[in-house]
Amino acid sequence: MASEQQQQQQPPHRELYESLTRFASFPNEHQRKWWAHTGPMLVKMLHDSGYSRPHQLSYLYLLQQAVVPTLGVFPDPGHDDERWWSALTPYGIPFELSWNVSQQIVRVTFDPIDETSGTPADVFSRRTAAQAIEHLARLDPQSIQLDRFRHFQRELCITDAEEQRLLHSGDYPAKARGQQQLSLDLGRDGAVNAKAYFYPGRKATATEIPARDLSFAAIEKLQVPELAAPLHTLRCYLSSSTDHDDGMPKAPAGINHMLLACDVSAPAKSRIKYYVIDQEVSWARTADLWTIGGRRLAGDSSELCQEGLDWLKQLWDLLQIPQGFRSDVWPKLVFGQPPTDANLLTTFANYTLSPKSRFPEPQIYLITFGMNDLALAKALSEFYRRLGWEDLARTYVEKVQSYYPGSNLSRTNFIHEGVSFSYRDSKPYLSVYYAPFGEIKSAHDEDGVA
Repeated sequence: MASEQQQQQQPPHRELYESLTRFASFPNEHQRKWWAHTGPMLVKMLHDSGYSRPHQLSYLYLLQQAVVPTLGVFPDPGHDDERWWSALTPYGIPFELSWNVSQQIVRVTFDPIDETSGTPADVFSRRTAAQAIEHLARLDPQSIQLDRFRHFQRELCITDAEEQRLLHSGDYPAKARGQQQLSLDLGRDGAVNAKAYFYPGRKATATEIPARDLSFAAIEKLQVPELAAPLHTLRCYLSSSTDHDDGMPKAPAGINHMLLACDVSAPAKSRIKYYVIDQEVSWARTADLWTIGGRRLAGDSSELCQEGLDWLKQLWDLLQIPQGFRSDVWPKLVFGQPPTDANLLTTFANYTLSPKSRFPEPQIYLITFGMNDLALAKALSEFYRRLGWEDLARTYVEKVQSYYPGSNLSRTNFIHEGVSFSYRDSKPYLSVYYAPFGEIKSAHDEDGVA
């Protein structure tokens, strides 16, 4: 009787999760744990974002059927050496939820793996991303088209011969060896926008061609003339070569290529995003990334660039990110142990290449991993208030706390992994990236989201 009353008192979004769980059959305990851990948080975020119940249900089912089976070994503290270590999150977890708070859109990002990933059978987990996106394309052929994915996979991921070269030399990292990740923007209208991310570091090592040059060449091989102008601007900023020089300042030392991304959609709609990291974290360097070394302030979009810079400075001041040089791009972290001041991460940025503009459109990622979560939640709430998002400003702290019911935001410093900022149509766009796990109580703790 008590169990029936408890079920009746459950929030409507939680009922959706329970309904999909009731007769769910998982082939192993790892997938059951992943579902129990990720499902409640996703449906709560969808509910908080105002998704309709049918869309909440369909996206929850998509998570269960298409994402959970690709997440591999469920992480337990003290067993980091028994699982694939992903480059997606600081603790190497192959799953991340983020929230575009400007448009109230939830994103699922994952590093598809299987039981062979990281083993001698598939040291670099080469097959699973293609298998996962091909499966998604069969589910939604209208939205997901593979032309761009296949192009960049061919150009930026290692071949059989290059894999053998790396295995023979041993010149590859013990962890974070993956080359591809996927994300799904869960549209409020029911449409899914898939993205693919390519890390060319392994191919750069195997071919002795810098990752930056591999990525630029891959974009050029698309043979899209309308991308020539923004690509030239970006090369002039990031390349030290005199072959690409427009007379404007080059990027300072410490800004390096990270990855390349594209929409997995029809080529005419597929955006290309070029990612960099900056080891020197400061406002001056962040402003340099935003203006592309001053180029955007000197162009016809200077007013829009300055407006965005002013909003970005307000966000920077509110977050109070510790400044300084990050000597360790990927700190050695132990799952279950909170980060220290020595584990602060670099600034990220991406540049969208569009035929509509000769200037790449920047998006800045202020990485807040290692900072107090309650202070960050309050700072973001104040920024929302300044933007006129009064309801979100009032409820944000409570919402984040509800996603991590076993955690205390006043003592955690890893739940807010980062905040991204862009500025389009005279409006700021903001996304927040969240840790896959809160405070770890025990290896078997599976507290769900209320």
